[in-house]
Amino acid sequence: MNKSILFVSLWTTRKSTFFWSLGLFLIVVMVVALYDSMAKQYDKMLVDMPAGFEAIAGQIGSIGTPEGWLGVEVFGMVLPIALAIIGIGAGASAVGREESSGTLELLLASPMSRGRILLEKACAIAIQLALVSFATWLAVAFGVWFMSFEVSLTTVFYATFSGWLLGVLFAFIALAVQTATGSRGLALGIGAALLILGYFSHTLAPLVESIEVAKYFSPFYYYDARQILTDGLTVGHVAVLAASSAVALAVAYIFFQRRDVNV
Repeated sequence: MNKSILFVSLWTTRKSTFFWSLGLFLIVVMVVALYDSMAKQYDKMLVDMPAGFEAIAGQIGSIGTPEGWLGVEVFGMVLPIALAIIGIGAGASAVGREESSGTLELLLASPMSRGRILLEKACAIAIQLALVSFATWLAVAFGVWFMSFEVSLTTVFYATFSGWLLGVLFAFIALAVQTATGSRGLALGIGAALLILGYFSHTLAPLVESIEVAKYFSPFYYYDARQILTDGLTVGHVAVLAASSAVALAVAYIFFQRRDVNV
């Protein structure tokens, strides 16, 4: 293979990247367009809602503000779940698809080192997630420019950046599981389980005092784009997501270097 692994990986996933980006762009534009007619009505309805509902919805604060509206309708569930799903699928398939199709042996027989192969594939995943994240920011910017939707594009960028880090973390966890076990299906299953467990521990743990500490073990606690939209970026939370991703990638790197794939 003469072309870089990075380029080939990006080219292979170009269609899924495009459709994910387009889908999120259209969803966010629709959400922004509905703000004037829907948000203030929801804000009044939520005044009398029980505290548990607010926790499940993402501790929304005021949905009647542009920041609160985006925090619930886009950054509370849609964007982080989408990026996590993309990341898990990409991480499980980066090496897993090549292995199941029988092309990994040919790739490893080339002059490229295993480390370079893995790192370029990891970079391709990160770029794919960045493109999808940017489509979300671009959709909000479209609303600001053409729909008089007043929100700081800087804080929206920070929120999408945090979402990108979350997606990268789930991707590298799935990549680590796949390289350690050789099973794409197991990587998908564990990634999905961690996604569900992490999301619900973040949203439900605060409701039960005895298990409230569990929220600190959830990646979604450190993602918390809703808070970023109102209060700005928390450097410590960014550091936790970045460090966790680096550890997961390091684990994947070590297992991929050591695992016997009959080459």
